[in-house]
Amino acid sequence: MSHVQAAVGLNQSLEPHVNDKVRLEPYDRLVLLTDGVSDNLTSEEIAGAVSSASTPKMAVNNFGRLLAEKQAKNVGLREGRFKVDYATAIVRFL
Repeated sequence: MSHVQAAVGLNQSLEPHVNDKVRLEPYDRLVLLTDGVSDNLTSEEIAGAVSSASTPKMAVNNFGRLLAEKQAKNVGLREGRFKVDYATAIVRFL
């Protein structure tokens, strides 16, 4: 059973998945995105939106601007069309 299946209740117990191999360093950026963002922006666009921002809020605003541009052109990564979905981004600068 996958972690997703367990999280949505297909398993009676949910065990957290802990990865202690990833070490966060000062100035790292943590970015959590829903598929409303990741299905419409390339990895390069996501990285650029974060690296060009001086604050997490600016990074999130960059995502919003890029998504609006893609939606206006109906361009996305899924079958070449923009995927209309809830878009959520959580960004943290360490």
